[in-house]
Amino acid sequence: MLIGSSPWLAKEIAPKRYTAHQNELVVKLESTGLDKSQIEDFISQPNAILLEGRLLYPRMLWGEEGIRAAHPWPAFAEQNFPRLGFIVINNLRYDVIFPTKELLNFPQGADVIVLACKVDNLYYARIVRFDNQTFQSAPLTDDC
Repeated sequence: MLIGSSPWLAKEIAPKRYTAHQNELVVKLESTGLDKSQIEDFISQPNAILLEGRLLYPRMLWGEEGIRAAHPWPAFAEQNFPRLGFIVINNLRYDVIFPTKELLNFPQGADVIVLACKVDNLYYARIVRFDNQTFQSAPLTDDC
């Protein structure tokens, strides 16, 4: 019984990650020089999301490129524009793309804050913030 219950015990012992509230995430973004009112206006849109999590599998994909598979993740599906595709996980999984023509160094397994627009089952990132760098794909004044 002790061995069988070990996953539940380990779940309770391990500290929970990515538990910051939206206000805390806004403060972190504001500390990078972004305008707090613009961030809040952007978040107030119905399709906007602000989340934190672990960035996984960053891949640069150029126009008309994608990773073909029997069940591809939406972040790596064919699109007609250059972008960086990746997955963000916390208690859920998010397929995210960051439109860019530059080859950016998004480190595998890094903790990130993402401000994005949801379109269908895909999130278009406006801002991706790492501990020491922030990337922005479009102005926050543009609608989702």
